[in-house]
Amino acid sequence: MKRVTGNIWILIMVLVTGIADVQAGLSFIDDFENRTDHIHNTPTAAGGGVWSTTSGASGNVLLETNSGSTVVRFMATTAGDGRGFGFADIDNPIENTEKGILFFRFSVRSEGNAADTYLGIHALSGTTPFGASAHRASPQNYIVAGFRLINGEGSLVNVVNTRDSDSVFLAGLTRGRWYNCWIEADNTADTFNLFISEADGPAGPATLPTSADKVGDTIPFGVATDDPLTGAFFCSPSIGSTSRSTTQSARVFIDEVYWDGDRGLSSLIAQNPDPANNAVGVAPEAILSWEAPDDESIGQILWYDVYMDPNKTKVATADPAALRSAAQTETAYDPVPDMLFDSRYFWRVDTMVIFAADPNQDRVVCEGDVWSFTTKTPAPEIVGQPEDVFVRPGETVVFVVDVSSPYAPASYQWYASTDRANNTPADDVLLAGATSETLMLLDVSAADEQFYYCEVSNVYNGKTYTVYSDAAALGVKRKVAHWTLDELVDGKYADSSGQGHHADPNGVPVFIPGVNPALTGSGVVVDPSNGWAHAGTWDPSLFSGQLTISLWVKWAGQTTPYSYQGLIGKRNVYASDMRWQLEIGNNEASLLTFKSNINGITGPILPVDEWEQVVVTYDGLTATMYRNGTPAVSGPVTLNDGFNATMMLGAVGWDPALPTPTAILNGALDDIAIFNYALDPITVAYSYTDITGGTACVNPDDPVLQRYDLDGDCQVGLGDLVMLVEHWLTGQLVPDVIERP
Repeated sequence: MKRVTGNIWILIMVLVTGIADVQAGLSFIDDFENRTDHIHNTPTAAGGGVWSTTSGASGNVLLETNSGSTVVRFMATTAGDGRGFGFADIDNPIENTEKGILFFRFSVRSEGNAADTYLGIHALSGTTPFGASAHRASPQNYIVAGFRLINGEGSLVNVVNTRDSDSVFLAGLTRGRWYNCWIEADNTADTFNLFISEADGPAGPATLPTSADKVGDTIPFGVATDDPLTGAFFCSPSIGSTSRSTTQSARVFIDEVYWDGDRGLSSLIAQNPDPANNAVGVAPEAILSWEAPDDESIGQILWYDVYMDPNKTKVATADPAALRSAAQTETAYDPVPDMLFDSRYFWRVDTMVIFAADPNQDRVVCEGDVWSFTTKTPAPEIVGQPEDVFVRPGETVVFVVDVSSPYAPASYQWYASTDRANNTPADDVLLAGATSETLMLLDVSAADEQFYYCEVSNVYNGKTYTVYSDAAALGVKRKVAHWTLDELVDGKYADSSGQGHHADPNGVPVFIPGVNPALTGSGVVVDPSNGWAHAGTWDPSLFSGQLTISLWVKWAGQTTPYSYQGLIGKRNVYASDMRWQLEIGNNEASLLTFKSNINGITGPILPVDEWEQVVVTYDGLTATMYRNGTPAVSGPVTLNDGFNATMMLGAVGWDPALPTPTAILNGALDDIAIFNYALDPITVAYSYTDITGGTACVNPDDPVLQRYDLDGDCQVGLGDLVMLVEHWLTGQLVPDVIERP
């Protein structure tokens, strides 16, 4: 602030009034005086809540005297195990629709150990919310609004973002010196402001920050949460989850903790700018606005002066050349003419006020913060993306891109690609004549199965601006592989689907009669040396996101010792290059599971020495396992991203670092088919009955069957009527059915 008229009394009253106003909203939490030993599981001095540590009453969290004041000192152990403390379940949390404040003072000891500590606000609850090893190992995963202290240049300490140590809020803190810290959290916007200033020492009430103390503005929360913010957490992490240069961390001291769960800092200056500070993509015709100061010491707001310029120095120094609007009473400013495209602007709003307690009623200028934003480019904007399409052969497909290009006409060019990337020209094909916002493909076939995206351009003032749509998939429904396993053709299991996915078998396959030799021909025996096959690295779900696996298996039972056994799979390394697998468990139960390395579904054990049909359908969200045409289990499954993993028949996959496939089957296989879509239950049932001549129940859970199928044969028929007649007029009704004893 600067005084316009009057005397020095105004400046004194402004500062005193401002401090009183901010402190009035704060609750004192603790200054640790009159405490001894430790603070674990002890109530805070005031404001509710309980102090707890990451390591109980022992460990490197201690009370000690520093500069005549009792403070808490903490650090990681000599073995590098993280240590910290905090409070939770405060009486007045910062609710999801509120702003609030955490104030504390901190200091980093001058020593050889590296600085490495997280400090801030959390959303945890409970008596000992920091007691798990995960809390002390990686406190950044629990601090919603806060910062990290790390080594800076020489012996100095830097204040950095909890999620990005290269994002420095403040550099050059001196070890051994005390600092005030204000964290102003906005739990509605999920952002916080950070203020840090030098303190005279650890003790004394909270002090008011100035605009010059703000080192971080509208910082996104480090941990997303919809919960109330319930307290503070101060912790040095374990060495295994950090890159600090010493096993043990430098000691950090905390004192004078205050809390306000109802509101943020009151402001003597214009606040909450729109566009937000550092905003990008602002329209050149945007109107700038702000909120009025809300400090209760202000008796009257007279007017605003708006400074704006591409030159930050002109705005910061209130250069008259940057004054765009003087003495206006509205809290909005419309730049005229419109701003330039792709340009950064700085602006500030000074407020002329009269303070209520000033007997002279002098005018005072409250100088605003310098804000900035960057305007959008004149490039076209894609407001509607082309969507994935999944159709049958011969149908017509339409892709559409919806574009807003108000500053210049847009031009279009569609491309086809073998992947979803729209920035890999080596595998992208320009589609001649496809130069409108709509791409139409007639009579589609498997050859059209690709990804399609649109390049949209316009020319403004002689410069070309280009954007790209998302790549949308075209999937064509069909059977994509069918290995009958009747014989070898040119040394391979031939793919009769016409898609060319012939499988390369190992050893000398032994063929045996299949499930129904008249219809399915032969099957093949699979053992560690023979029969299993490599079927390539193609992905049946690439363009559809769906899948059906259909096969017949004759299981020879568990091995000694127990082992995993794969029927089919698409994976290399389970943890890192995995799509899906169908596998028997390595235990006595030997349950059959279809899964990725994320989740899966588990069905019953296979019969031994009997042919059994196993079908798995996957619609992009849910997998269903059918056994002999009848659904056995269903649940959510997420396929992982092993698009180029090896597909194996008679095993789950092949780790390139190993000499043989993973989890080889002990048994035989027949008639394996893969579809790039989820077969419906009726088609699955007929795929069983067409081979065996038996029956299959499409939906045992059908509500009609559940109520009326008394004999459990998957139909409501004469047998159910006979059972009903047998029990006609029986029941438990008194007095109509049961006589008096």
